[in-house]
Amino acid sequence: SRHRCSEKYYADHRATKNPAEAGSQINQICRAAQRRMKVEVLAGYTSAILLVLVAGSMLFQSVLRLISPSPIHYDQAIAIATAGLLVNLVCAWLLKGGHRHDHGHGEHEHGPHHEDLNLRSAYLHVIADAVTSVLAIVALTGGKFWGASWLDPVMGIAGAGLVAVWAYGLLRDSGRVLLDAE
Repeated sequence: SRHRCSEKYYADHRATKNPAEAGSQINQICRAAQRRMKVEVLAGYTSAILLVLVAGSMLFQSVLRLISPSPIHYDQAIAIATAGLLVNLVCAWLLKGGHRHDHGHGEHEHGPHHEDLNLRSAYLHVIADAVTSVLAIVALTGGKFWGASWLDPVMGIAGAGLVAVWAYGLLRDSGRVLLDAE
């Protein structure tokens, strides 16, 4: 942001006048940037925990539907799943474009191992939603045309597993950053 750039300029300017003061200014700027990064990573970690809860809920509900099937309104469910898929694809496209960002001061480098884990978690959320929408559309279509109503809960279980795997990866990566293991 402009404020960070003006601080950097001020620190560079002061370096010619008082190197010790400039070093202190640069150190303060670096600590503030590191705190902001930790907040981003903490948000990604929290989002991953929510993904685990969503996966658990999907699994629970799917198993219940396998044990005790309930009637499905296929046409409405397919329409809702299709609309959800379209919304999630648009969101994924917008978030994917957000990976390349500029802070208004030229090239920006997070470091060799840093990525925006909060943005990654948001992207994983919409991709997980999109994939589960595709699974639901396939299952609902199979149920509607071939009477395979068991496909819906089975696809729900598969979707829960996929979401859990993605959440685990995000928990692992963000946990490493939060614990300074990286």
